[in-house]
Amino acid sequence: MNFLFGRFLLRYTDRFLSRWTVLALDLILVLVTYLAAQFVAFNFTPGAIPWHTLPAKTGIVAGIYLLAFLHAQSYVGVVRHSSSKINLQVEILKELICTA
Repeated sequence: MNFLFGRFLLRYTDRFLSRWTVLALDLILVLVTYLAAQFVAFNFTPGAIPWHTLPAKTGIVAGIYLLAFLHAQSYVGVVRHSSSKINLQVEILKELICTA
């Protein structure tokens, strides 16, 4: 049994990422994009950015996106093999994020 599990791991670990790794990368991308949007919104002036409220706002944004990602399960499956089911999940995810 252990030999079979080891063969399975060796066969598929070099091809796909863990779903939790994909979820973490999605959240990191959202947070980096949010911080970049803050710099754009305040004309690249670091002194104008409200640094005292930024952690709370970033936490709220991360929480909303995490809940939406978990609900739509956009991190599950192989990305390059997209289908209509995955496209529907992405549409649901966009709607959840826009209504939050």
